[in-house]
Amino acid sequence: MPVAPPAIDQFAKVLLRMGPLCHWAIDKHCRFTQAAGDTARLFHQSPDHLTGRGISEVSKPRMALHWGLALGKVFAGEALVEEISLGNPEFKYFVTHLPVRNAEGQVIFAAGFAHDPRQWEAEPEPWNGDFLQQIEASRAKTADFLHDDVAQSLSAAGLQLDLLRMDLESTVPEIASRTAEIQSLLDEALRRVREFNAAHLRPGS
Repeated sequence: MPVAPPAIDQFAKVLLRMGPLCHWAIDKHCRFTQAAGDTARLFHQSPDHLTGRGISEVSKPRMALHWGLALGKVFAGEALVEEISLGNPEFKYFVTHLPVRNAEGQVIFAAGFAHDPRQWEAEPEPWNGDFLQQIEASRAKTADFLHDDVAQSLSAAGLQLDLLRMDLESTVPEIASRTAEIQSLLDEALRRVREFNAAHLRPGS
């Protein structure tokens, strides 16, 4: 059985730790249609026991009112991100509500995701030096490829296009306007490559 490199294995653990504590989908009747994860932390029920039940059945009256107001906004097309304490002012869950639309654009479900920020603090420094070095090496390699290969190839294509225009302009007058259009596209592509390189791969360089 293949073994994942240590850096990849560590990265996978971090992703899992940063993932949602639980997630769910609720219909317009405020009933759970799907649920997964540790839903008991918020709704005191496992995912299997949530499906088909109403939000008011699994929440105290005050929280049921809160969920109902949030769901009303979601079914009106609004996305929400909020903090929910569930009666403990010293700790809050981060909850995201998203409208789910059908092909006609109508909101048919409210999707929810809950995150427990304590999961993010489980390991203060999850990245080891080797993994960071691999990330930086990959960024540098990509930056070099964009600069040395892609950008240079676009510039060379533009020069060849100018030579072609000069060779044929006397016999094909309309070639000047056509090559100008192509040159403009090449210039725009070159600009975007350089901007991406500077902003995402070599920021501050």
